[in-house]
Amino acid sequence: MSPPLQGKLTVRRVGGMLPTMRPSKTHDLSSLEAATQAALTQFMATTGRVEAAPHAEAMNYVFELDSEAGGGKVSAGFAGVPVVLRGLLPGPMDR
Repeated sequence: MSPPLQGKLTVRRVGGMLPTMRPSKTHDLSSLEAATQAALTQFMATTGRVEAAPHAEAMNYVFELDSEAGGGKVSAGFAGVPVVLRGLLPGPMDR
């Protein structure tokens, strides 16, 4: 079992027509459950680089990891985000 991640994860919603619909949310990695940390590590390792949304109204989620082990930035549409990580996505009340 790998040691718990230390650092932060910022998840931003990008794309779409309304700037107010582009919230972000920052998480302390040490507060995430082990299963969530493992899924995040796998997701960051296997998901492609940040790309633009397929069309102007589409939204993507950008995951930006800043940890002691290094950083990284990947993006995916909602369907591409593993179910276990969807609780980390920003909601309409997040800024």
